[in-house]
Amino acid sequence: MLVKKNNNEAAPLPDPVDKKITYYRDSVSFTINEKQYILDNKFSNGRGNLPINIKPSPTVIKGGKLAYETGGYYWYGAKDSTLYTVIRGLSSSQGGDYFKILFTKKFKDSQLLNNNVMLAPQDYYDIFKLGKQTFAVDLEKENTTEGISIDFRGNDMKDGLTTNIPGFSILIRSGLKKDIQNNSNFEITKVEKLKDNLYLIEAKFEVNLFDINEKLYRIKGGFLRISTNMTSPFNMYF
Repeated sequence: MLVKKNNNEAAPLPDPVDKKITYYRDSVSFTINEKQYILDNKFSNGRGNLPINIKPSPTVIKGGKLAYETGGYYWYGAKDSTLYTVIRGLSSSQGGDYFKILFTKKFKDSQLLNNNVMLAPQDYYDIFKLGKQTFAVDLEKENTTEGISIDFRGNDMKDGLTTNIPGFSILIRSGLKKDIQNNSNFEITKVEKLKDNLYLIEAKFEVNLFDINEKLYRIKGGFLRISTNMTSPFNMYF
């Protein structure tokens, strides 16, 4: 088994005593405009619930899943469904470069467990599934899509970049449409059990990023490695 080093050279991993790989450092690497970025410091992780298929209402809906109150409207999601998110944030060792990825999937609430704080699936096997993934391009807007969402800001960049339709809100937004990732690819290439409920996830990707002014940046040669607990969603370890 090989592991990528920061200089992009591959080196064999030492063979653990129990003959199993028990630890990998979370990391992501890619190029934008021929500049390579390597981020291998995990600075955040989390989970979340978001409403889906958000629509405006002129009045309060009792018991509704309120997403926003803006523009003179109350914006509610579907009453029986949830967009579940798994979040991972990485930064560069020298600081100043920040990468956040969200894995999102729609569920009927009846499919989810409830610990009185949030809803969560029984396990993550449907979220971290081998193969090509879709993109949650209208995340934090209508939330009608599911899949991958990426935000990135380099220390040499004035503005942050996103794979989503850019904009400050569901009303103050870009005119870009949901087809902005039609020529992109994000593929989970490995789901490997390390120990107990801990799994290694690897992915390769080439995606479009946009700044607030709709300027296009292309990520090329993307490689992501993270580890996550797959079968205990309420466990705080990711």
